[in-house]
Amino acid sequence: MTVGMYPQNVPPSLSPFWLKRSAIFACCSCGFSGSLWKICVIAGGGATYCWGQSQYGQLGDGSTHGTEAHSPSLVTTTALTSDIAFTQVSSGYSHSCGLTEAGLAYCWGDDSSGQLGNGAVLTAAQSSPSLVDTSTITGSKVFVQVSAGTSHTCGI
Repeated sequence: MTVGMYPQNVPPSLSPFWLKRSAIFACCSCGFSGSLWKICVIAGGGATYCWGQSQYGQLGDGSTHGTEAHSPSLVTTTALTSDIAFTQVSSGYSHSCGLTEAGLAYCWGDDSSGQLGNGAVLTAAQSSPSLVDTSTITGSKVFVQVSAGTSHTCGI
C-alpha cells in the first residue's frame, strides 16, 4: 500500500476497517504530517470520533495515549457545561477543532503555539474540547467554518 510519498511510513490502521454496519458519517478530516496522523469523523447526531496518534490529546477522548489508537474514540464533551454536537471537524498537525450548529468553535490537542484559541498563552495540551475565546472579536462572534493547520487554526 502506498499513500503519497511515504509508503514505508503508512500506519497499519490506514487500511480500511469496518466501524459499524449502520454508521453514516456527515463529515471527516484527516491530519498527517511526518509520523503524526489522525482521523476524525462526525456520525449522525453530531457524535465525533477520532483515532490515530494522541501524544497531545488530539483525539479529544480525555486522555493522552502517547501511542496510536487503532479504533475510534468518542470525543468527550462531558466536561463542558452542556452537551454539544459538532457539524464540522478539522484535523491539524497535532490538534483538532469542531464547529457546532450554533457557530461555536471548540479545539483540543496541542496548544504550544496558541492554536486552540482558548485565550491561554502557550498552555499545555487539552485532551478534551475547549471553547475558542471570542472576547477579542468585534462584530459577529460565530463561525461558519474552521480549519486546523500545522500550529494554527483559522475561522471564518
